[in-house]
Amino acid sequence: VPDPFDALAWVIVGQQITLSFAFTLRERLVRRTGVPAGGELYTPPSAETVANLEVEDLVPEQFSRRKAEYLIGAARLVAAGGLALDRLGAGSAVRMESELLAVRGLGPWSAHYLMMRSFGFEDCLPVGDAGLVRGLEKFFDLPTRPGPEETRELMQPFAPYRSWATFHLWQTLKD
Repeated sequence: VPDPFDALAWVIVGQQITLSFAFTLRERLVRRTGVPAGGELYTPPSAETVANLEVEDLVPEQFSRRKAEYLIGAARLVAAGGLALDRLGAGSAVRMESELLAVRGLGPWSAHYLMMRSFGFEDCLPVGDAGLVRGLEKFFDLPTRPGPEETRELMQPFAPYRSWATFHLWQTLKD
């Protein structure tokens, strides 16, 4: 995802819900806050546009109150310069993870997903990702789904390219 705020918004919208519902919420957010670009196309929303929303604006769109709070709060932080996403991308993975984890509503999965999907860090591991767990289960022909510790152990041989391994494991689920 080339735009860092768009990626951040996607991460928050997609937390702890099915992928299809995440796409639905994402579309509703874009239609509400994006700029029409012709026909059915819209630009992704800017941090400033989302920062001007209130929680009550998103609840009718089926956002949970908590998800709306996290999204609007992160947008306000970015818009006010408290989270300089472009600057973070030029620094170290350790620093970026630390700054992302300080944002209300972002946990380790969110930080690693954002770091790999938008900033190109090659050795991120979104532990807890349902697709990654299913991919590992399929790839290693496991009898049960791996938990967080087993996920870390199974992914260790792929270091320092665990982001790439994660993408490939996701691709195994397409069939």
